[in-house]
Amino acid sequence: MFGLRIFKYLLKIPTLILCVAFVVLNRQDTTLYYSPISDPLVLPLWLLGIVLFGVGFIVGAMLLWLNHWPTYREVRKLRKELKQTRGEVEELSDHLHREDDVMDDVLMIEKEQR
Repeated sequence: MFGLRIFKYLLKIPTLILCVAFVVLNRQDTTLYYSPISDPLVLPLWLLGIVLFGVGFIVGAMLLWLNHWPTYREVRKLRKELKQTRGEVEELSDHLHREDDVMDDVLMIEKEQR
C-alpha cells in the first residue's frame, strides 16, 4: 500500500510541474474562431490548452466507461448467480446434515436393538 502511495506522488508531482510550466510559458492571447458568423473569442493560450485537455480527459473517460460496460454487466450477472448458487449449496448442505443426523439416529437405534 505504501508503494502505491509513492507511485501516485511520482505521477502527480511531474504532472503538476508540467501544468505550471505550461501556464507560465503560454501567457499570450489566442484568437479562437468557433463560428464564421459571430465575433472571435480571445483567450489566453494556457486556458485554451487546459480546457481542451480537460475535454479530452472527460471524453476518454466516457469512452473507457462505455467500452467496459458490457464486462461490468456480465460481472454483475455472474455475482448474482454466484450468490444464488451459494445459497443453494448452503441449503443442500443443511439438508445433507439433517439427513446425516437422521442416519446417525437410525444407526444408534439399530445398535441399541442388537
